[in-house]
Amino acid sequence: MLDFKYVFSYVAVEFFFMVFSVSILDKLTHDIGSQSEIKFFKRLVYAYLLYLFSDIIWILIQFKVFSPPRMVKNFVMILNIMFVAVTSYFWFCFAEIKLKNRFITSLRFNLIVFSPVLLLLVLYLVSIKTGIFFSISDNAGFETGPCYWISVVIISMYPTFVALHAFYRIRKEKSTINKKEYATLILFVFFPLICAVINNFISSTPVVAPAIFSSIFFVFITLQELKIYNDALTGLNNRRRAEQYIIESINSVVPERPFYFFILDINSFKYINDTFGHAEGDRALRLVADILKKVCMNYQSFTARWGGDEFIVIVYKSNLHDTKDLTPEDFIKDIYENWETAVKAENIKYKFSASIGYTKCASADTTMTQLITEADKILYKNKQLAHKKEPNGGAR
Repeated sequence: MLDFKYVFSYVAVEFFFMVFSVSILDKLTHDIGSQSEIKFFKRLVYAYLLYLFSDIIWILIQFKVFSPPRMVKNFVMILNIMFVAVTSYFWFCFAEIKLKNRFITSLRFNLIVFSPVLLLLVLYLVSIKTGIFFSISDNAGFETGPCYWISVVIISMYPTFVALHAFYRIRKEKSTINKKEYATLILFVFFPLICAVINNFISSTPVVAPAIFSSIFFVFITLQELKIYNDALTGLNNRRRAEQYIIESINSVVPERPFYFFILDINSFKYINDTFGHAEGDRALRLVADILKKVCMNYQSFTARWGGDEFIVIVYKSNLHDTKDLTPEDFIKDIYENWETAVKAENIKYKFSASIGYTKCASADTTMTQLITEADKILYKNKQLAHKKEPNGGAR
């Protein structure tokens, strides 16, 4: 029989992890990620909470606080394993959205990815009779079967794939912020791996719970840190950082080196949200961000999501002239050309367009309000023209 103090400590540790996890759930807001990211991260935490609950029940059965029939013991153990597998699966979904896997929103892709978890459930149910994966001894002890390693492979393959994908994206990514975010995703393999080694030398220790929680906690902290200056949905700078940059740019501007301030607004974005859903709206915003990142990379410009469906770009006149002596109109044309290409590549069925306004800043006496007002005037005129052409979205 397990020592009472040990069991009490075991249950207390997992209970506190439950409290901490609920606290994280309470602090999850949509300003730290897209709707899909938050959805899967919440599911991940819920699955982890269910694992903790089933693990507490199992340790109480082992301690013989109550002694249910063998079938109930088997059922509790299977639930315990399955909740770990489901946690691993939801981690995969959350991380792949972060890594911009375009297939993760496909129902067929999700069914294929989830099929190993369903297979694991069937095999564990069969194992009740055959013992190929596990068996429960008379004193409620858990004994692994000859094929137990298969369950380890299935559970670990999700975070392992994410780690490899994240490592690949880190090597390709140019943004320091994105690199930090991708590096955090690798931790979901790192902590469980360390705890697995510990468990190999010291069995019957509650290592799975702290391993998973450590990964959840570090990802949550990273999301919170990035929220300060980063827009979680698009990966661009957020409004707080944009306002700082605008003020800094105005204070340091000289007539010899002016800059242009652009505002981009998606035409009839409310129509997209209302007709196709918020998930499609999120996709549209990310697509705009990707277009701006691609274009602005050639001009060493500052890009940010201003709020809602508005984006801003600040590019210095010297950077335009350094690139084939372009004008602001050429810069806007470059955006629209890349827009056309992206819309075709993404196979967007509805009319998807944007209006752009801009102004020039050459004096440090200019205020941020004046800058925005002047750009907004041009933006408003262009939006009116777009609305006349296509009431539900504008011409591409």
